[in-house]
Amino acid sequence: MGYVKYIEESKQKVYNQSVATRILDLVDKLRLNSNENDQRRWIWELIQNAKDVAFDNQPVSICVDLVESGVETVTFRHNGKPFSIDNITFLIEQVSTKERNAEIKEKNKPTGKFGTEFLTTHLLAETVEVDSVVKEKDLPFKKFRLLLDRSGSEIDDVIRSVNTSLEILK
Repeated sequence: MGYVKYIEESKQKVYNQSVATRILDLVDKLRLNSNENDQRRWIWELIQNAKDVAFDNQPVSICVDLVESGVETVTFRHNGKPFSIDNITFLIEQVSTKERNAEIKEKNKPTGKFGTEFLTTHLLAETVEVDSVVKEKDLPFKKFRLLLDRSGSEIDDVIRSVNTSLEILK
């Protein structure tokens, strides 16, 4: 094996470590600083995300279903734009896709600031399922189901979880 291969492997390790560390730090901060208001924050953050992906000149419709028999579940749906591959990948790796362009019209400006809004759903459950649609230019709409597991407490656990989600996405 030549040095170039070692360099590429090392770069991937650094990247994986960085992603996992960011996720662990954000989840730990969320859990440690959680109070009664934060525990209810998830719904407002999901509404904000839905608002940010509304189609132009069309209000977004939102539906929340709470099921309390047996296993408690919460289902959140909206009629906004579909995910892009970047949206999904950034969600898995906990990075914001929201633009930072100062020239965005105030009316259409994304509400979220750091892309951590969705992370608040993990106050409800460490594992969250995203069941949605992806659309890329020149490609057909495609349904996907993705599991986001934030239950790991060690770097290696989070790296495995992120890599599993990315494999599911493929």
